Amino acid sequence: LVGSEMCIRDRFFNWVIKGDAILLEASLDEISIGYVYIIIYKKRAYYASGCRDNNKLYQSPSHLLIWESIKYLKKNNVEYLEMGTQHFGPSWHYNSTKKEINISNYKRSFGGFTKNVYVSEKFFNTPELKKMLIDRSKNFWRVNQHG
Repeated sequence: LVGSEMCIRDRFFNWVIKGDAILLEASLDEISIGYVYIIIYKKRAYYASGCRDNNKLYQSPSHLLIWESIKYLKKNNVEYLEMGTQHFGPSWHYNSTKKEINISNYKRSFGGFTKNVYVSEKFFNTPELKKMLIDRSKNFWRVNQHG
C-alpha cells in the first residue's frame, strides 16, 4: 500500500484500537477466509464492509461474522446496527439489480426494521430534466415488462 491507501488503512486500524470500530475475522484451518468491519459511534453502529475469500466459496463466514458482531454490539450496549441501503425492486428513481435485491434480502434476514430515507431531486436545466425523464421511463418500462 502506498500514499492515501496507507492513510486509510491506518485510520481504520486506529478506529479499532480506540474502540470506534470492530474488525472480526473468520478463519478455516488457520487461514483467513472473511472479515467484517463495523464502525461504532455513541450507541450506533454501521456495517461498513465485509469480504470473503472467493476461493473458499464453499465456506461462507458472512452470517457467522455478522451474528457475532450483533452479539458483541449488544453486549457493549450498542442500540442500532445500520446495515445500509435496502432494495426491494425496481422503482421510478432507481432500478435495483437482482444482486442488490439479494443482498438486501440477506441483510433483512437478521431482523430489525427498515427506516425510510427520502431523497429529492431538483433540476435547473430543462433539457437535462427532459432527457432524464425519457431515459428513466424507458428504463423503468424495459425492466418492468412481463412477457
